[in-house]
Amino acid sequence: MGSEFTWSNKQGSEIRTWARLDRVLVKPAWLTIFPASYALSMPPGPSDHYPLMVSLAPASPIKRRFSFLNAWKDHPNYQGLIQTAWNTPCYGTPIGQLEDCQKELQADLFSPLLIEKEKHLSNQYVKLCMTEVDILFQKAKVNNINKGDCSKHAIRRHQSTIGMINDKDGITGYGIANVNEAFVDYYTSLLGRKINVAPISDIVFSSGPGVSDEAGVKLIAPVTREEIRRALFSISPNKSPGRMGFLLVFSRKTGIL
Repeated sequence: MGSEFTWSNKQGSEIRTWARLDRVLVKPAWLTIFPASYALSMPPGPSDHYPLMVSLAPASPIKRRFSFLNAWKDHPNYQGLIQTAWNTPCYGTPIGQLEDCQKELQADLFSPLLIEKEKHLSNQYVKLCMTEVDILFQKAKVNNINKGDCSKHAIRRHQSTIGMINDKDGITGYGIANVNEAFVDYYTSLLGRKINVAPISDIVFSSGPGVSDEAGVKLIAPVTREEIRRALFSISPNKSPGRMGFLLVFSRKTGIL
């Protein structure tokens, strides 16, 4: 049931090609168990293949009833909103519009008008899908960042605590008091004594790699706005959001830093 063809090259009416590539195969035993089953080719949407759906029995259409909420009538702009909504054309969802157009196309497979309409609606739907993917990606990334930061803080708190230590005599001490005492004793003995150190020869500096005068001037020069822009624009646009919550893609599109 449905479309006679299951694939098209999605090209213009002059070179549009239709073919029956995809099929549903069943065994005789299947038909014995499910005698009322059938295969239905669904509208392809933005794909070039028509998906095939196997139904075990004819499905009864479900009609959803519209319910009016009586409290709406008390809204101060009730009459105006109803009038505006009633006179506004309703074309359905983007995927619904595309599928309706593809159903019409089955009656006239090479209609230039319907083929161009299908291409326009398909491109529009794909763009909306990509926008949805970007939104979901950003939500997932922010969620992972927030949860990841909480985990990192917990790990850091756990790792930053030293519960036991061996002192200079090899005796193990437990608790923060013993740990602090061992650290103080160690660094007192290490830093509290004098060690004769030979001065560094100027030959070491002169013979090794150095910084030119021009490079030295650049190193101490103030950071410019252009350098900040280049650094930010060299990072992936989907990197973690800053303090204001904006990803780098916002700055790339608007030029606002």
